[in-house]
Amino acid sequence: IRPHSLTHVELPAHTQEAGARLGPRHFHSQLFHGKVLVLRLSGDFYKKLSDDVQHWIVTVDQIQARISALGLSKLPTKIFITTDNYFVNEQGYHDPKYVLTLSKEAADFLVSDPSFHLYGTSWKSSDYNPGKSERPIHNTLFSQAIILENLDLR
Repeated sequence: IRPHSLTHVELPAHTQEAGARLGPRHFHSQLFHGKVLVLRLSGDFYKKLSDDVQHWIVTVDQIQARISALGLSKLPTKIFITTDNYFVNEQGYHDPKYVLTLSKEAADFLVSDPSFHLYGTSWKSSDYNPGKSERPIHNTLFSQAIILENLDLR
């Protein structure tokens, strides 16, 4: 098993030395149960980074367009983002060669709503910075939410 190869939850301790860790209070709140909006983004916005890797950076406009198309006027408190037809690897998870992350502006948009508290993605991480330890999207989301990654959203 490799890091980030299975579905997992992340809290600020993942990227911040003094960050919060998962504790009993998280299981007695509305954090892990309730309605979740699964946004399935359509189209092909992957940009080729190398022969092996393509990257789709989700924009605020893409999020707002899907929310609007669904007839919603408000950002939900829990949102999972994926594509309508993502490639899978041999284990059935979102293929790591097809990176799906939020833009910094999209992450800022999500946490701009004070009721937002859970973000999920079908891809294995919320950042893509090969060879670097910085995780700006994680840290933006952690300002208000926890993260679920590598979700099977087919």
